[in-house]
Amino acid sequence: MTAQNIDPKQTYDQLSDADYWKIRDEMGIRLSNFKNIITPGEHQESGREEVVIKYMRNFLRKPLREDLSPFGLLGFTIVWLAFIVLPIVLYMIRTSQ
Repeated sequence: MTAQNIDPKQTYDQLSDADYWKIRDEMGIRLSNFKNIITPGEHQESGREEVVIKYMRNFLRKPLREDLSPFGLLGFTIVWLAFIVLPIVLYMIRTSQ
């Protein structure tokens, strides 16, 4: 993608027509599933273009955004560990009596 100067972090809706055809050509060259659908260099929609668009939409997804602050992450980790450790501690207390 970077060799073609296409930003992989953009969404399908942000994709220009020229970039769409570049990615589509690469899909036809590199992906065996699309060799019967796409003829590289031929910029005409195929009868199964919806399959190409669906694959491209999934490929061009924005990266996930981390929405927890470091303190939120610490709190989440403490709660997560408590839910793992607490049953073990309770089991040990019950069996020792």
